[in-house]
Amino acid sequence: PRAFLKKFLLLVKLLDRAMAEEDAYEVPLLFRRKGKVKSSAEMVQAVLGSSLHGEGNVLRHLKFHGYAVSYEQAPVLEYDFKVDNLAVDLRDGVRLSKLVDYMSNRREGLVAGAKVSSRARAAMDGEH
Repeated sequence: PRAFLKKFLLLVKLLDRAMAEEDAYEVPLLFRRKGKVKSSAEMVQAVLGSSLHGEGNVLRHLKFHGYAVSYEQAPVLEYDFKVDNLAVDLRDGVRLSKLVDYMSNRREGLVAGAKVSSRARAAMDGEH
């Protein structure tokens, strides 16, 4: 159990750092689109919280030992930018901002600050 814990924590830390250093638009998603876990911290809490019942917040205890993770998958990274119908799909502000970024050769200008509405998220979950 101790070896698993060490390897698991090292793997999460490695992936957390890799995603923090890379351009988020260039690498595959770390967490599933329909998954409940969307951050490294949630992953550690989900796996270790069930096995360490009396510890409470596991991440707080790990921070005392110098272990901290920070990656959180933004909803805009999960967004499907595919356009099937110009008249309908370009009414969506997120898709439109991605088009403006693409046309102006900006890597992540408007899209990086875009907020994905709950209705758009529900539509994304329904599509995939």
